[in-house]
Amino acid sequence: MKIKKTMKSKNYVLIDNCELVRVTWNYSAKLKGIKLSTYDSVEAFINDQEKLPKTSSIYIDYHLGQDQNGITESIKIAELGFTNIFLCTGSQLNIDLPPRIKGRVGKMPVFN
Repeated sequence: MKIKKTMKSKNYVLIDNCELVRVTWNYSAKLKGIKLSTYDSVEAFINDQEKLPKTSSIYIDYHLGQDQNGITESIKIAELGFTNIFLCTGSQLNIDLPPRIKGRVGKMPVFN
């Protein structure tokens, strides 16, 4: 996983249905002076996406709830023109990622 490349992005996005994860990332970003937008669903992100640069690094949870997963939902994000998409999960997934997803990270903020 090449985290250092994602650090070049000045805008970060986290899509995760867990409020505790979003609060943790927001707190860490605030301490580091990093611009972060968080969303509890892909739908909420889509409704706000015009405000975000297409170069934003997007971290999407695998288990989004309501039978949604980040791999499938990332199709919608990629179709909007975002290319820096990463899967964010605490699970040990034994699957190959599609080319639109650049890598996999854990639940801890990537800018720690």
